[in-house]
Amino acid sequence: MDIDRNTGCMDPGKIEAAITPRTTAILPIHVSGKPCDTAGIQEIADQYGLKVIYDAAHAFGVEV
Repeated sequence: MDIDRNTGCMDPGKIEAAITPRTTAILPIHVSGKPCDTAGIQEIADQYGLKVIYDAAHAFGVEV
């Protein structure tokens, strides 16, 4: 799936198009100290009953 060009993080507006019947989780990555849109991602996960697992390896300095 594609990213938000401003943050380099997952674009919540493009998540739904990538969900299939086999999808069980969303794996967003915080990039270069820029956090993902956690609220937007969680809203979609809740709607589809999916888990959210964040890759926070690049989350230095991130505050959510």
